[in-house]
Amino acid sequence: MRAYSIILKLINTLISSVVVISLCISGFYAGYALWDNSLVYAAVDDVQADMLKLKPDMHEPSFHELLAINSDIVGWVTIDNTNMDYPIVQG
Repeated sequence: MRAYSIILKLINTLISSVVVISLCISGFYAGYALWDNSLVYAAVDDVQADMLKLKPDMHEPSFHELLAINSDIVGWVTIDNTNMDYPIVQG
């Protein structure tokens, strides 16, 4: 009976250790994923700000600078009194 009790305690300790290690790994991965997503979103904000700098003048529809960056740009959409102010690309 005593050997059976020791084996059960050993198995219980092993299972608890595996669960704790799995939770720690999951926590570290979740933290990494949040950090990585924040970097991606920061890069997107930078690209959007750069594209707004190249927004063509309404009176001069020249896309030479935009075409130098991306040859798929075909236009720019702007809707007054909204946040719509983006380039249009066609693949």
